[in-house]
Amino acid sequence: MKIPFPPRTPKIAQIVALCLLVALAGIGGYLLHPNPPSPNQVPAFAPVPAHASLVRLEAYPQDHVQNWYFTIAHLSEQAGMAFYQAELPQNGWKCITMMSNTNISFAGQMFSGTGVYMTALRGSTKAQIYFGDQGYGAWLLQADLPDDAIGLKLSLEPAEHTSCS
Repeated sequence: MKIPFPPRTPKIAQIVALCLLVALAGIGGYLLHPNPPSPNQVPAFAPVPAHASLVRLEAYPQDHVQNWYFTIAHLSEQAGMAFYQAELPQNGWKCITMMSNTNISFAGQMFSGTGVYMTALRGSTKAQIYFGDQGYGAWLLQADLPDDAIGLKLSLEPAEHTSCS
C-alpha cells in the first residue's frame, strides 16, 4: 500500500531557487568588488598624512558615517593644513573650508594647544577633518597623545548639500 505524501515539490523548488539566487548574488558581489577595503582602511580618495597610526575606528552604518582616529608623529598643525590644502583638491574634493584655534574652549572645557577644523565635499560625501596638539589632540582621540604628535579625526558622512553654495 502506498502512503500518500503531501505535495512538497513546489516549496522545495522555491527553496532551491532562493538558495541559488543568494549564492549568485554573493558571487556577483565578489566579482564586482573582489578586494573590498578593510574596514579600518580609509578610502583612497580621503588622504591621510604619512606616518599616521590608526588609534580606532567608529562606524555608524545606519547614518552612513565613519570616523577614523589617528596619531601622526612629527607633524604640526600648519603642516597638516598645508597637506590637506594640497591633497584634497587632487582627490576630487571641493568647497574646502578651514579654521584654526589656539587654546580651545569646548562645552565649557579649556584645551591647551591648537586645533584645526576643515570641511570638504566630494560628490555626495562630506569630510570633516579635525586635528590638534596637546590637550585638544588627546581629547579628540580620547587617548594619550605621544610627544611631538598631533591627533587627527577624519569623518566621512553623507552631504546635505552637494554644491558649494
